[in-house]
Amino acid sequence: RGAYDSAIEKMVRITRGDEIVGSSSSTTRPTLINGIDFFGVDIDIPKDQRVVNDAREYLNSRGNNIVDEKGGSSYSFPISLNVQQTDITKGLPFPDGYFDAVTSSLVLCSVEDQALALNEIKRVLSPNGGTYGYIEHVAVNLENEDEKDLKFLDWQQQAFDPLQQVLAHNCHLHRNTDSFIQEIFMTPPPLDSGRDIKTRMIQNERFLVKDMWPVSCQSRGVIQFVE
Repeated sequence: RGAYDSAIEKMVRITRGDEIVGSSSSTTRPTLINGIDFFGVDIDIPKDQRVVNDAREYLNSRGNNIVDEKGGSSYSFPISLNVQQTDITKGLPFPDGYFDAVTSSLVLCSVEDQALALNEIKRVLSPNGGTYGYIEHVAVNLENEDEKDLKFLDWQQQAFDPLQQVLAHNCHLHRNTDSFIQEIFMTPPPLDSGRDIKTRMIQNERFLVKDMWPVSCQSRGVIQFVE
C-alpha cells in the first residue's frame, strides 16, 4: 500500500504541475496525467468480493478531495480498479503495448510456464518507457557471496518443493526466477518480430526475509523499455 501511495502522490504532483517528468533541461512540459486505471489479474479470484471492494474504496479515497497546495482548492484525481480472473500464460485480454507499468508480487512462483508469463508481460507493456516491477521469492544461490551460508535453506527449498506445489497452488520453492526475468527481458526480440525494443535494468536486488520461511530468499527489481 505504501508503494502505491507514493506513486499516486507523485502522479498528483505531476498533474498539478509541481513536478516535471523527463529531462530537467527540457523546455517542453509533458502531457499531464488525467487519472490512473489499475487492472488486477489473478488465476483465482475469491467469490467474496470484500477484499476487492475494500481496495477499490481505498483507491477512490486517495483520489478524492485532493487539496491544491498552491491555491488551497480541492479536486478529484480519478482512480479506477478492475479485477479479472485470467491465466496469464494463456494470454491477457489486452492489446500490445497497452500498459505503462506492470507489477508482479509472488506470482511467478506459481505459473506453469514462466517464459509464457513473462513474454505476455512484455507484450502488453508500452514500448515507450513501459516499466515492469517485481518482487518474487527465488531459489537460494550458493554461489552468491551473501547466500553461501544458506545451505540448509537451499536443502529445505528442494526437499519441500513438491509438497509446497500441492499445498500452495503450484508454488515452486526453488526457481531461479530473477535470473529468468533478466534473461527474458534483456534479450533483444527476434529480427522478424517487428519490435525494436531496448531495455534497461533500473534496480535489481536480492534479500532475505527470515519471517517468510520457506520463501525467505527474495528478489526485487525494475526493468524499463527505452526508445
